[in-house]
Amino acid sequence: MTSYSDEILLLGSTVYASGGTTIPALIEEHDKAQQYYIKLGTEYEAMGWSIFQALHTAAFRVLESGGTVLRKKLVSFEDVSEFYKENLASIEEQRGTNAT
Repeated sequence: MTSYSDEILLLGSTVYASGGTTIPALIEEHDKAQQYYIKLGTEYEAMGWSIFQALHTAAFRVLESGGTVLRKKLVSFEDVSEFYKENLASIEEQRGTNAT
């Protein structure tokens, strides 16, 4: 997660009644980090996306509680790990589909 800032300001974010959120600062951080992960390969890209998903989950919790700053230390390793397992399974599924 070193490719992300230690703190991300969540100002300008939108929380929707449907439970979704738009977090421009986090998207900007992800866009920068993604350039790093893309160079390393598919599995690293999956890890980068997993970290983003976990950061997004933590940011949603911060916003729900009225906060405006996401700190990386709030991100659950378990969330990153679970997202990564799901993302790798999806990649493997796509590889299997593309192989036939």
